[in-house]
Order: sequence, then structure tokens, then C-alpha cells
Amino acid sequence: CTSNFKDSITGSAYSSKFKQGATIVPRSFYFVDLLSDFPSDWNDRLLAVRTSEAFQKDGKMPWKEMHLSGKASSSFLFRTAVAKNVAPFSLIEPPLVLLPIELDDQKEILLLNNDELRLKGRLDELKWFQEVENLWTMHKTEKSAAITYLDWLNYQKKLTKQTMQKKFIVLYTASGKDANACIVELEKLDLPFVADHKTYWYATNNKTEAQYLCGFLNANYPNALIKDFQSRGLFGARDVHKKILDVVIEKPVVKKDIYHFMLNDSVSTRAFIVQLFEPKFFEVCPQCRKKVSETKECVEHGKVIPERRALIGLVIDDG
Repeated sequence: CTSNFKDSITGSAYSSKFKQGATIVPRSFYFVDLLSDFPSDWNDRLLAVRTSEAFQKDGKMPWKEMHLSGKASSSFLFRTAVAKNVAPFSLIEPPLVLLPIELDDQKEILLLNNDELRLKGRLDELKWFQEVENLWTMHKTEKSAAITYLDWLNYQKKLTKQTMQKKFIVLYTASGKDANACIVELEKLDLPFVADHKTYWYATNNKTEAQYLCGFLNANYPNALIKDFQSRGLFGARDVHKKILDVVIEKPVVKKDIYHFMLNDSVSTRAFIVQLFEPKFFEVCPQCRKKVSETKECVEHGKVIPERRALIGLVIDDG
């Protein structure tokens, strides 16, 4: 099929769709190296692991002085990426992380506490995360007194809300003068992928959409537009975060015949309107574009001045 694109839309269609990754910190708890060669396959292998030396050096005190070692099943190992692993259009050597999570039958992420690890007979992983829990309890700040290590790892559910159900993840860096973006093709990785808080992610099954977004985020034009709005450091602009999503992104539309339409597609086609129904009007939040309540309240942003939208039903025939 051929692709074309709609005219610019008001605000970014993707500002509410990109999410920040999980707070996989302290790094010394989760980023690991293998103590042996990489296995020929990762099918529930028991592996000797230790805190990653590279990421331990980059950590902050007192966490950078902590070093863990032990054994873990490969089913608890995942790939991730921090800023240095994301180059324009390339994912570079995504590191290993050991996480207390598992995937259910729908590939949803489930967080496991130590009691659940014990009940599942995961004694090696239990030993590792008991040490994590002890170190966290011993060294966390007063500000974090009521927060467990699992609370912090899954802060604002940024871990368990990630999806493993799509084929592609568009990933871009949260910090730096400009955004760097790449496409993570999940089926080509040796392990499942989890996004870290140093990146923002968006999952899709549409390769054209992923390529379009990756190209846009790496382009000079949107990065130049946000310079006056970025925080400043000793060497100039820094921290991209979601500023780049404030730039209007043209929403990709794929040209298809009617019999190729799928639910939630953005498509264009040439057809006759056979029947047109009365429009149904509703109001949405101007920030996240989600429907607001009758009292003009958004679930995420509270009381807002909503924008009016219309849902039009019709029957078409492309002959």
C-alpha cells in the first residue's frame, strides 16, 4: 500500500501516548553482568549474575558502593536502554536487567514481592531481592521512608503499564541537547524489553507509523523549535522530556481499500457515502484528548475547559 499524511493537527496526536519508562534505580540492584558466556537460548536457564560494573561506576552514593552477586533464572532477565544505548535510528547494545516481574498469558507485566517469589519456589531470585530490600531499607532517605523498593521500581506504575503485546517500540531519550530516537523491534531481541526512565516509549504494530515517528524525533526541525523551552546547563540546552511532543506532529494515515480496514486504523480511501447518521457530540480534555465527565473534569487533569468533538457514523462503498 502507499502512504500519505494528513495536514498538521492542533497539538500533537502523540503527546499523551508516549510514556516515560520505569525507575530502574538504584542501578546496582538491577543492572547485571553474566559470569559466564551468553547461553545459546534463554529458555529458563539458571545463570550466575553480578551487579554490572559499568553501571555501578555511573551510580550515585551510597548505591554505587553496593555490589550483588548470585543466581537467577533467565525468565527474570530483560533488555533495557539508557541514554547512551539510544543513537539516532539505532539501539546500541541494550544492557541486561534483573527484575522481580513476570509476564502473564496476555504478556502483561506482573510485579512480584518476596512472598510471591517464595510461593513460586524462586529461591535464587528471592535471595537476590531480599538483599535488595535490606539495602534499600537501610540506605533510603527520610523522604523515601514510606516507599519500598518495589514502590520505587514501579513508581506511578511506569513498569507494569508497559506493554509486551506490540511489535515495535519507538524510543527516545529524555535528556540531552536533542532527542535521539530509535525503533525497538521486539521480535528481533533475545529477551523482552523494558523501557527505563531515561527514555520515553510508544508501542505500535504499525511499522510505517514507527518509522515516521522515529524520523520526526531525530529531525533537526522539532529539536530546534524546543531550544528556548528546554532547561539550561553549563553547556546549553538539556533535558528533552516531553517538550518535543509539544511540536505538532502530523498523524500518519495509510491508504487502504475498505476490506483491509482494521479497528482503530487511521486510513484514507476513495468511496461513496451511502448513508450518513446524526453526529454525536462530546467534550475532551485539551491536554490529553480524553473524554471529560459531565462536570467537565478529566481523570488525569481535573477541572478543564474542554474542547468539543463530534463522532460521525456513516456507511461507505468503494465500489
